[in-house]
Amino acid sequence: MNNCRIKHRALALSLIAAIGLGAGLAPGTATAARDASEPVAASAIQSLSGEITSRSPVNANNGSRYQRLNVNLTAGKIVRFTLSGALDGTLTLQDSKGTIIGTSFGSGNRNRGILVQEISQSGRYTLSVSGKDANSFGPFTVDIAHLDVRNSGELTLDSEITGNLSAHDKFNAYTINITQEGRYQFDMKSTAIDSYLQLLGEGVDMSNDDGGERLNAKLVAYLRPGSYQLRASGVDDNSQGTYTLQMTARPLPTGVNVQNSGNLTPGAEITGLYAGQPLTYTLVIPQRALVVFNMKSEDIDSVLQVTGPNTRLHDDDGGDGANAYITSVLDAGTYTVTARSYENSGGGLFTLDTKLREIVPGNHRTILPGQAIDARISAGNTNTTELHITEAGNYVIDMISGDFDTILQIQGRNTDVR
Repeated sequence: MNNCRIKHRALALSLIAAIGLGAGLAPGTATAARDASEPVAASAIQSLSGEITSRSPVNANNGSRYQRLNVNLTAGKIVRFTLSGALDGTLTLQDSKGTIIGTSFGSGNRNRGILVQEISQSGRYTLSVSGKDANSFGPFTVDIAHLDVRNSGELTLDSEITGNLSAHDKFNAYTINITQEGRYQFDMKSTAIDSYLQLLGEGVDMSNDDGGERLNAKLVAYLRPGSYQLRASGVDDNSQGTYTLQMTARPLPTGVNVQNSGNLTPGAEITGLYAGQPLTYTLVIPQRALVVFNMKSEDIDSVLQVTGPNTRLHDDDGGDGANAYITSVLDAGTYTVTARSYENSGGGLFTLDTKLREIVPGNHRTILPGQAIDARISAGNTNTTELHITEAGNYVIDMISGDFDTILQIQGRNTDVR
């Protein structure tokens, strides 16, 4: 990480010297197609175009080519420059004294073609467009837009705001006033930074990194009336760039009955609502059995823990995606099953399904779907069991042992799988 920062700094310093050698490029009038995924609260106020060719001035540090554009900017505005077109390049902004005040390739910026800069003084600025490397050429357009930015204040239901995270800010803080108890979702989207959300207040402390699409943050929480603080930031140190932030209500699906404690019934699926505190359930096993726990959720990264007689089991992503899945042979007794989200990374609905499988004594040489064999094997030997399949389909066969690394081989009907 340190090496990357040094490299960026060296590139910026070399660019200062190189810019002074080149001739300016007269702004054009072509309009670029805007990146719809990047948040903008106001339409573009100006578009500038040009082209990097083999005759363009050369940056001494890496041999890339560049062109300069002159822009007049107003103090107190936050301006976003978006580079589009055939050129794969970067942006650098200098004030009238030639001092670099912003670059699109700095630490924490995931999109080197977007530069967001707060303007402290009105005047004429130089925007330099450089190719990514010595082999980067082509036409380009720079779209310039003023952003209507809110970096604090109250976030209200269903209203989407645009924020800007500066490199020197750890986070932007917003106030959430909840008047009606319920489930709420918070989305932070950006193409400039790896979004990170944290929700605090009324006993709640939740955070989320990549709960949304790609590197966007999504946090779902069940909140009671009260005042909360929502912090919007980036995962990386010195993250900077624009983002959108929105709060929406997530009512419980019609007909869903939530069970957040009590007994688990084998074969019956329950729905729970995680709201920041682990939920505990009780499972009574009448006789030794193979037990399967399956916790699924679209809201949270599921985590399961099972404790009981000589047992302590834990799983995070053993199921599909971020779902939790545990399979184990358990003795008769009473067990505690705990459901939560990974590192308290948000709240929301989940389902928990528990199944018991009959265990056939180890001296039986046949097994049917839904059954399990409880057997022992001595060192250097193998056990053979006949699996009777009466219906075509997809089957999962688990071999579980706490004593050794298990190996399964299936043979028969032109099948040899290991």
